Amino acid sequence: MEGSRGVDLKRKGSRARSWIRAALTLALVSLTASAAGAAPPVLETLEPLVVAPGETGRITSELLAVVDPDTHPGFVLFTIESAPSHGSLFDAAPLGVGDAFSQYQLDNGTLWYAHDGGTSVDDAFVFSVSDGSGGAIGPTTFPIEITAPPAVPSLGPTGLLSLCAALLASAWLAASRQGDARGA
Repeated sequence: MEGSRGVDLKRKGSRARSWIRAALTLALVSLTASAAGAAPPVLETLEPLVVAPGETGRITSELLAVVDPDTHPGFVLFTIESAPSHGSLFDAAPLGVGDAFSQYQLDNGTLWYAHDGGTSVDDAFVFSVSDGSGGAIGPTTFPIEITAPPAVPSLGPTGLLSLCAALLASAWLAASRQGDARGA
């Protein structure tokens, strides 16, 4: 066709490649800048779990919480560095060294500790935290306090004798009041 201008496909392809390169470079710079400006995770709450011997206790965000404003709680991961010595951690399955749980699990109360029933008065596990963007918290100890069951009072021979005397006196008093009521 006369008067039509020919289109140089090589030149047009070159422009498209330039635009693609520029867009990819811009995206890479944006990702690098946002990763560099990413807030690191911060340990906000670390309170001991208190359980009775042989019992289980729930570890929630009221006891253990890490905040990371630019990371969803499901991606804030706690890796177990050292497992409890006198019990075990579990969610849907037992957790051991190298296993991980998330802040999301803590927020929803799905992490548990079960004491082994022994005579220990404390336990602990060590964890580290990662936000998946390079932010981390180094090894940190989570404390677990094992409370003694309430003491049952011991009467001993003297206390038992006193208890029997009090019961007899109470029975005699009740019987004498009934007798007084009948005689009146």
